[in-house]
Amino acid sequence: MWREVFLIFVLVVVSLAIFYAMIPLLCRPFWALVLWPHYRIVVHGREHIPHSGPGVIASNHVSWLDGFIVTVALPRRAWFMIFADYVNGPLVRQLVGQLRMIPVTAKGPKAQKAAIQAARSVLERGELFGIFPEAQLSRNGLPAPFLRGLEVILKGFDDVPVIPVAIEGMWGSKFSYSGGVFFKKKMQPWRRTVVVVFGPPVVKPVNVFEVRQAVREVGVTAYSLINNPPPAETIDPSLPSLPGLTVSTSDFKQGTVRQAGWKPGSVGQADRGVALRVVGSLGERLNPDQEGRLEALTAKVPVWTDTGHRARIDRGGFVSLVEPASQETAATNARAV
Repeated sequence: MWREVFLIFVLVVVSLAIFYAMIPLLCRPFWALVLWPHYRIVVHGREHIPHSGPGVIASNHVSWLDGFIVTVALPRRAWFMIFADYVNGPLVRQLVGQLRMIPVTAKGPKAQKAAIQAARSVLERGELFGIFPEAQLSRNGLPAPFLRGLEVILKGFDDVPVIPVAIEGMWGSKFSYSGGVFFKKKMQPWRRTVVVVFGPPVVKPVNVFEVRQAVREVGVTAYSLINNPPPAETIDPSLPSLPGLTVSTSDFKQGTVRQAGWKPGSVGQADRGVALRVVGSLGERLNPDQEGRLEALTAKVPVWTDTGHRARIDRGGFVSLVEPASQETAATNARAV
């Protein structure tokens, strides 16, 4: 009898060991199967993901499912940073390595330094690393400022491509903060179309402002592929006649989450489906807070168009007009958009 018991014990242990070793290979098909009944995931731009070697995937963050959606969309397995409190359970804590998760905590510089080093180790091993540089879920459907942790991770990795990613279609779902609440919205009875667009690598040298701008630009492509996307939470009718400017009526401040809905002296920021940039006299992109010509890229007009305004864009994406356009130029641009 004891031999049969011992044999069963060995078979169970071996089966669990094999399953544990197979977890990295099973993650993508497992989440694809879980998401399939409710989400139709449409992917564009996979050719921008390197077939081998290190790379960084930087995405906007509008829902609790974004990490799983990007995992399914990627042609390769990737590691992702995740808030440590989400994986503190005794079972999950033992599986974070196999699930390719890097827990991040806000409880001190030593823990944060360890998370950054873990991310750098992923790149040293020639693997993909995914990050949501806002480090928080959007409270108004628009990207918050990107944190500089991405720059710290990339220090010394000058040849590693940073691929901007835009997820469109999850704002308005029960896993987003649309309507001012998570989870308490009804699940729609049909499959929601979610578009994931990978853009070309960000031009070196990489900084978080340029990465955020690149994510907004590929977001225009993603927005154009969604049928009847839900509108932004709040559009201020007093804004000037620029394409797609939006501003929330208030800031969101709760716990460690901070997202500015407006900024005194600005005229708002680009709405979903719109990207804005400031260029110099030779058409070169300018750094944040530098004054130049304001250009817009929209889902309706997928080429950069001069708005007729001079402006500055800060690191958070807020636009400050420097010089109003003439009525004739403004009318022409309004008709173009």
